[in-house]
Amino acid sequence: DEITPNIVPSDHPVRIVRTLNTYVFDTLSFRGKLDYDKDPDPDLSYINRVLDRRMGIPISVSSIYLLLARRLDLPIVGVDMPMHFILRYDGEHPFYIDPFNGGRVLTANECAEMIGKPADEQTLPVASNLQILIRTTNNLFMTYTALGDETRAEFMKTYIDLLQGAA
Repeated sequence: DEITPNIVPSDHPVRIVRTLNTYVFDTLSFRGKLDYDKDPDPDLSYINRVLDRRMGIPISVSSIYLLLARRLDLPIVGVDMPMHFILRYDGEHPFYIDPFNGGRVLTANECAEMIGKPADEQTLPVASNLQILIRTTNNLFMTYTALGDETRAEFMKTYIDLLQGAA
């Protein structure tokens, strides 16, 4: 309700994303936790905790951004990029958005530089809701494994197996 009056569907897509970025990152103060790989914390993956703390890993910050974009009927989809999760604005001239880094707008070539491979449908595939859930659960499995919490890691592995069976 707060952002809807500021989003003009006929506006240029980059301007729409800048407006959304201002709201998500300046007004609401969401951000990515830069050293998440050195300091594993499951709260960076659980959406309820990310909403409380306003901080997460690439896929969780992107998921919140994506959910907000869907409520605004914006043509934004998740992109299951290797080693990083981003979004794509699917319009006449698609471009990429990196919510973990404050909503930075990226070209396909910049994404290719990030992963060291050409940008194509295989390296920048659209992620379904199920794929996002599987990747998030896998991140939790790796986090609990790094923390030595074998019980929770096994729970996550069970969830991953169940989710992959649904795919």
